This record gives sequence, C-alpha cells and structure tokens, in this order.
Amino acid sequence: MAIDNSWAYDLGTQIYSVAKGLLLTKLKKIYPNVYITDKSKSIGAPKFPTVYIHELPGTEKGRDLEGTSINGVLVTMQVDVTTNSDNSEVRKVMATVSDVFKRMGFEAVSILDIDDTGETIRGVARFRREIDKKDWLL
Repeated sequence: MAIDNSWAYDLGTQIYSVAKGLLLTKLKKIYPNVYITDKSKSIGAPKFPTVYIHELPGTEKGRDLEGTSINGVLVTMQVDVTTNSDNSEVRKVMATVSDVFKRMGFEAVSILDIDDTGETIRGVARFRREIDKKDWLL
C-alpha cells in the first residue's frame, strides 16, 4: 500500500481557501476594497485593509507504531491585518478573522499585537488547531 502524506502539506492552502471565502462574505459588506491574500509580496498598488493569511511550520501529531504516515498535524496560521486608517479598523477586521478561525475549530494563541510605528498599522494574530487526516475544516 502506497503511503500518501500530501494532505499534510496541502493544509495551509486548504485553510486559506476556506478562510478567504468566509472572510470575503463578511468583510466585503463593511470594507468593499478589502484584499485577502496568502502572498507575502504584492507588485500592485497597496489595498487597505489587507488580510495576509499564512501557515507557520507545523508539528506532526498522532504518530503510530510504524511511523510511516502523518496522521495528524498541529497547524498554526498567522494572520496580519494592515491598514492605513487607524487601530480600530485593525481591531474590527481581526475580530471578524477571529470569528472565522474559531468557527473552523482553531484556538487563538496570540490574539492581537498591533504595530503602528510606521505609515501603516499592522495587527498580527495566530490561531492553532490539531487536524487529523480525516478532519473537516467546517
């Protein structure tokens, strides 16, 4: 029987896709120009608010005696919200982000760290969840 661990390496993309769909539904009503991405760089003009969702390195969980397959992964997703407005916009957008990740079963491990020392304001939060090979994101 062939072992396929590719599901563990696709988690970040799958989580991003689900989160983006849910966030667009909620945020477009309030922020019609919201930009949600999984890319760390953009070559176009900046759009605000920007929600950047990316996966941090995960940890294997649920190892069996053979140790040949990845049965579970402790996944941590980092979300950066950037705006050129004010702290309250970062907080409002991040509250919506938090609602979406909580709906997907994640734990908030770093609720919000705001850096407003430059021309833009950036808020960072992290969400963690253990995901089994057969789990659903919703």
